[in-house]
Amino acid sequence: DSWQKLVFSHDKTSFPLRGKHSTIACSACHKRPANSKEPVQYVGLETHCYSCHEDAHAGQFAIDGRTHCSSCHTSESWKKLIFDHDTQSDFPLTGKHIGVPCEKCHPTVEINDKPVVKYIPIGTRCIDCHST
Repeated sequence: DSWQKLVFSHDKTSFPLRGKHSTIACSACHKRPANSKEPVQYVGLETHCYSCHEDAHAGQFAIDGRTHCSSCHTSESWKKLIFDHDTQSDFPLTGKHIGVPCEKCHPTVEINDKPVVKYIPIGTRCIDCHST
């Protein structure tokens, strides 16, 4: 019976399962290499978000070809951002800018034929948004 049930704590690995990662089947990540009779791979898997997930920002935040999602997101709560506009952007929100809805400056645009929220580049001069 012990062969039927495997007890393993992912918390003791370099990739503890948090958020939605804790609900997926082991086989979603741990697979036999394609067209191979090699055993299922358990050690040495990529742990970067882009290894499994499409870049929802179409490369806008890529540095050296890689997007570092943890600058703004956590795996516990993907939609609740840890981004701070005042310290992590070139345009701190002050005065009336504090109350401006995000989509006024960050519209949805098409990048590579997909709708994406435009984050960068965004004009930061007064005339980019205001007329005289």
